[in-house]
Amino acid sequence: MIWTAAMALAAPDPESWALTDLFESPSAFEAALKASEDTGPLLRACKVGGGVPNTAEGLAACFRAQDATAKAIGRLSSWADNHVAQNQRDDRAVSWKGAVGQLTTRIRDAMSFFEPGLLALGDDRLKALEQDPALATWRVRLRHLREGRSHVLGAEAERVLALSGDLTAAPSNLYGLLTYANLPYPTIQVDGADVRLDPQAFTRVREHADPAVRKSAFEAFFGTFASFQDSYGALVGTAITSHIFESRARNWPDSMTAALGQNHVPASAYEALIAGTTQNLPTLHRYLRLRKTMMGLETLGYWDLYAPLVEGHTEFPIAKGKAIALAAAAPMGPAYVSAMRDGLDARWMDTYPREGKQGGAYMDPSSATDVHPFVLMNYNNDWDGVSTLAHEWGHAMHTVLSTRAQPYATSDYPIFLAEVASTLQEHLLLDHALKQAKTDDERLFYLGHALETLRTTWFRQAMFARFEAEIHAAAESGEGLTGIELTRRYLGIVRETYGTAGGVCEVSDAMGLEWATIPHFYYNYYVYQYATSVAASAQLAEAMLTGPKRSREAARDRVLTLLAAGSSDDPLPLLAAAGVDMTTTAPYDALARRMDAIIDEIEGIIAKRRGLTHP
Repeated sequence: MIWTAAMALAAPDPESWALTDLFESPSAFEAALKASEDTGPLLRACKVGGGVPNTAEGLAACFRAQDATAKAIGRLSSWADNHVAQNQRDDRAVSWKGAVGQLTTRIRDAMSFFEPGLLALGDDRLKALEQDPALATWRVRLRHLREGRSHVLGAEAERVLALSGDLTAAPSNLYGLLTYANLPYPTIQVDGADVRLDPQAFTRVREHADPAVRKSAFEAFFGTFASFQDSYGALVGTAITSHIFESRARNWPDSMTAALGQNHVPASAYEALIAGTTQNLPTLHRYLRLRKTMMGLETLGYWDLYAPLVEGHTEFPIAKGKAIALAAAAPMGPAYVSAMRDGLDARWMDTYPREGKQGGAYMDPSSATDVHPFVLMNYNNDWDGVSTLAHEWGHAMHTVLSTRAQPYATSDYPIFLAEVASTLQEHLLLDHALKQAKTDDERLFYLGHALETLRTTWFRQAMFARFEAEIHAAAESGEGLTGIELTRRYLGIVRETYGTAGGVCEVSDAMGLEWATIPHFYYNYYVYQYATSVAASAQLAEAMLTGPKRSREAARDRVLTLLAAGSSDDPLPLLAAAGVDMTTTAPYDALARRMDAIIDEIEGIIAKRRGLTHP
């Protein structure tokens, strides 16, 4: 894309994001990029007499310089990344993204001396600095550094790791280019018309009323990835190699402990998720049998899982979707709803799918401190779109609350908490929809959607988490991770999760290629947090929506405090203060009870229609 004066003067699309909130033009971005290349001020603030500052005042000045640099890089990244996301074929945007990545690597290289230099001051000195009022803003950072000293290397080793940043990001970047810009997606016949099954079209066709169309879509879509199985295997294998490299270089016992430990989450939380999910698979299988009955199928296939249990005939154009999401957020309080409305009205979001655009949805917080967050959607005027809208704006509002309440140093909340905010909005959306439903058909539609959300956000993400843990462990033990091997492992986990051996759900061989479609496997132990978060947010939503008014308001205030806390403490203590304990399988057992209760209600409606008495 080439920027022209005519484009600058065109009327803005109200459903595209205003990236000019970041920089008024590409030339302004490029000027800011050039200005950020000067690391002199940063180094002068942080490298005093050949070492790091040894006074609270000097260290505070250094931290302020680092924060200013990080904010500038965040703004540059937001511009480049979001331009690439809106058009993966935009060569100029791809070059911007590469330039920002290289700048980030150079700055990390320049500052690689800093943490080793701080640790060289000694434990007693660091403890004293932690308690100095001048450094209160960075107290958590100092504590984390001191507690993780065994994982911080010498200055030269840190410099080498900093220089590897572009290399470790390469598999994910190549995945995006291959998947969204270059993959030759198949074309199939749907209702007499040719449909090219790119990721956006696939998400629509997989909901088709005809099981034969759904199966054809799944086989064709995953068959395309099968043709590139070796390439995707090499990309995932390289990403895992980089994860293992860094964990070993930093003296962690394994890559899982390293990834979770860097976010100050114990590995036991991951283990509790896998155990809690496995022991509740009977609830998933109960839902799948109900789905088979309601859809009138002789055999339930993996390709049948996205078709709605009850056909929703209502369309949700974006204006209606926004209104519903705002109404559903009412339990969060009027100030929250007002701030969310302001963002929705101010072009923070790129709404609709188009050719070349990145699939899925995300919220980008990189520039939130100085500008605002940005939200990417691929809105399709259906209930899934409304649910995704609520989810992503849960992230956006988390960012707004955190950046308003916290200094920059603690405004970036830990990933473990990020999905709590987003899935909480989904729980509130379901509660609102059920309260507004006027018929049993409407209730069945929303209850069915809730079951699907729990399947995909809990069981599916936990399945991904198990796969991710297993392939990292396999690589750490010396096993090769070819595309064929990844497919074999993934297919086995899917069939076990969905009860194929017990006749619950048929999973064909082609479904084993689903792993190749998942970008999160490049993110180094990210997906598990969807499942842990939906369990935590379910408990928070229940406290906000049930009981006396005073207790509901107290629960809301605890949630708002959590969302405004940023990274001012570790994630598990912050959740505990909000009323959730993630150290056992109890949250997953509670989530299974919630899922069973929804199934009970659906079965009750079905029994009523048949004139039967539901037990």
